[in-house]
Amino acid sequence: MATQHEVIERALALQELVRQEAPHTERQGNLTAPVVQALLNAELFYLMVPAALGGLEVDGRTYLEVVEAISAADGSTGWCVMIGAELNGMVGVHLPADVARGILSHNGPICCAGSLIHDGTASIEQAGDHYRLSGRWRFASGCQHSSYVIAFAPLCVAGQPVMTDNAPTILMPFVAREDLAFQDTWQVAGLRGTGSTDFTAKDVSVKPEMVAPLGQTPLQPTTMFQLPIGAFFAIGKAAVATGIARGALDAFLPTATRTPALATSALRDEARIQLQIADAEASLRSARAFLYDALQDVWNATESGRPVPIKDRAILRLACVHATKAACDTVELVYHAAGSVSLFETSPLQRALRDVHAVRQHMMVADRYRQDAGRVLLGLEPQESLF
Repeated sequence: MATQHEVIERALALQELVRQEAPHTERQGNLTAPVVQALLNAELFYLMVPAALGGLEVDGRTYLEVVEAISAADGSTGWCVMIGAELNGMVGVHLPADVARGILSHNGPICCAGSLIHDGTASIEQAGDHYRLSGRWRFASGCQHSSYVIAFAPLCVAGQPVMTDNAPTILMPFVAREDLAFQDTWQVAGLRGTGSTDFTAKDVSVKPEMVAPLGQTPLQPTTMFQLPIGAFFAIGKAAVATGIARGALDAFLPTATRTPALATSALRDEARIQLQIADAEASLRSARAFLYDALQDVWNATESGRPVPIKDRAILRLACVHATKAACDTVELVYHAAGSVSLFETSPLQRALRDVHAVRQHMMVADRYRQDAGRVLLGLEPQESLF
């Protein structure tokens, strides 16, 4: 099994390829074939798959570092690594071991996609010895290079949802990609290369062993999948943002050697630019350190089997939101500092600006969780779900 350090080195070794392919990824709206194959070969979609099933099962810090490294080269690719890792991991911990092993290793390394967001018509009903799945879902990032798709859906009987504790019972059917239809709806400003399109299922048959209830205790009890669910879904989004910001800062440095029109010195010789870059570096590193520190506290409690205190959960959610905002601020600063060259589609700063703001639109790093963190710190209960 690869060490944590070796896994990070694999990600760093892919940065040049990912960076070179980034314009093509964005233009075609999904990851290019060379990038997909390189990610599969490096097993980066297996970051959360249990070691017992042949996965990497990395710790929280390693996961963030890998996502950051790929995101620094291209935000869309980093996002797809994050999503693929989450969903491959779900296969590994929520399906019976023999079923999961068959999916994840039968035909070599694969990637899974999925979506929790449906249009309100989704349903899964038991029909004899199998289930029938129908509906339409949105935001299936990475579905073009995935073999299976998880379509979160309410369990229904005769078209009516089955309730548990006054809430619909949600199941996770794992469906082969060829059983679904995909709609090209992903015309967006940022993260264009993620291919986060809609998909539909029409009375698709799903075997019982390919269906798991949302919220069930993991069948393979890894630390990652025992984190508070909100933290689990938020940390990767924050890492994509900080990775994009790191890539933008690095991309600015060559630009800083140029002398703008009508100026008498290079950008890097201006006191204004020197101060801005120093502040941006300090802000990004501080936000990143806060994220890693907060995750470590929650990870240590989870790994030792202790309940995670509500304050530690709040601090981690705050760290995720803060890191994403700091990343946006950093990219905006270098985008403006670079001047007119940032306007062109060939500029990595232009793509970074759009991508990092697309990350911030995700509900798991939304400002409302920052407010909830404040409520907890003031002795109140959080208002949001998935906290």
